[in-house]
Amino acid sequence: MWDNPEAHQQLLEDQVRYAAYQDALMAAAPLLEGRTVLDVGCGTGLLSLMAAEAGAVHVYAVDASQGAAELATRVVAANKMQSRITVLHGRAEAVALPVDKVDVIICDWMGAALLHDSLLPALAAARDRWLAPGGLMFPDSASLYVMGVDDRQHVADKKAFWHARQLGDFDVSPVLNSVVKFPRQDTLTRRSQAVTGPGRLLQLDLYKAGPQ
Repeated sequence: MWDNPEAHQQLLEDQVRYAAYQDALMAAAPLLEGRTVLDVGCGTGLLSLMAAEAGAVHVYAVDASQGAAELATRVVAANKMQSRITVLHGRAEAVALPVDKVDVIICDWMGAALLHDSLLPALAAARDRWLAPGGLMFPDSASLYVMGVDDRQHVADKKAFWHARQLGDFDVSPVLNSVVKFPRQDTLTRRSQAVTGPGRLLQLDLYKAGPQ
């Protein structure tokens, strides 16, 4: 995924997500001042830049993808932060850092529906290996909420497509049942599509959460 420039662009286009990280790190500047930071799954290195800007004495930006590590290295150089940020290629839980422990771990670990394709297992392992006693994590908690939505137009569109679909002389309409049940990532376009209020399904304490 991280070797795909399109994936980088999609994440960088999520301005709400990155604005939240920037606001949180700048608000925590007194806690970051003079601290060493580990950025797990650094991607383009944006969070590492934010941490350095907030006052971290040094940031170790780690990514398992060689392409991402090379890209982050170029981004760090473009922002003249080479003396404050060290980019390392490797798995955060296994890579060799030039320090025994770090004071802070930051990680943009969330996947779709919070846990799908997430970096939580890597984050937990890196935390257990590298975070100093009393160290900080950003973010330090996460919640997953669910709510009921009216999806009838999507189902109607899929029915129309698959009932009319033939490949040569073959009827493939039985695929419909699997298609409409398969989870998808989408955005509600109308408030009226929500038919229930939100309910919290899961809450995670990132100081304790494990790979399970």
